[in-house]
Amino acid sequence: GGNSRASRGSLFDCRHSCISIRLKTYMYNIKYLFIVQSIMINHNCGIFGIVDSNASILSVDIIKKLDHRGHDSAGIVICPTIDSTNKKIFVEHKMIGSSSDVFNGYTIDEPANIAIGHTRYSTITNKANIMANTQPFVFEKFAMVHNGNIPLINKYCHEFDIEYDSELSDSYLLGVIISGLYHIDNNWAKVLNYIVDNLLGAYSLIILSDGIMYALRDKYGIRPLTYGVTDSGYIIVSETHAVPKDIDIIYTDMDPGEILSFSEH
Repeated sequence: GGNSRASRGSLFDCRHSCISIRLKTYMYNIKYLFIVQSIMINHNCGIFGIVDSNASILSVDIIKKLDHRGHDSAGIVICPTIDSTNKKIFVEHKMIGSSSDVFNGYTIDEPANIAIGHTRYSTITNKANIMANTQPFVFEKFAMVHNGNIPLINKYCHEFDIEYDSELSDSYLLGVIISGLYHIDNNWAKVLNYIVDNLLGAYSLIILSDGIMYALRDKYGIRPLTYGVTDSGYIIVSETHAVPKDIDIIYTDMDPGEILSFSEH
């Protein structure tokens, strides 16, 4: 009889704990959605990725047309091929200021088939003009651009044993997390699926690595991201208005939680 009562008590405790956990999770998600709503309006950076033989030229044109999405900083990273070794490298063109000023009369001389870019709207004023927060970010194995907010980035830094620095943006710290995950798995599909499944936030993301471009959208679908297919490649962009009108292109909005890859070959 004693064992039977103990068993019922354990079962009750277990059910009670499960209900408590579910309730806390529900309340946490509600709280999170209110956070997301508070950062949705007017807090939109602009991002794009290009896989095309004219990527260098197109990137300058597109980034200037994304100027209204952020005036704090602007940048482009291209990935030309080094003929002697056929090794891909990242070449950065980024500065503090609006893209219409930064890239006014600016040309990128290096030819490239692949590029990413970003115009930044800082949601936290004291981080607005720090060059370290200017995108695209370049890490050892990849370059990335990010539009969005990850309110719990300090929590995720703690979970991954990464020092949280309040002077650094959540975008940069996300890149540090991604770098660590890729170092462990060396598999972009695993890394990006983990990000979508586990990191709560309102974001879209483009990553460039080894001549392949990866694009993802958070599972809530709050931040916009569209990809277009042209006769000569692909363009991924926050809004289609930025793409030159003379390009023959077919657009598709990315679904919430969707991950896509684009190759220059």
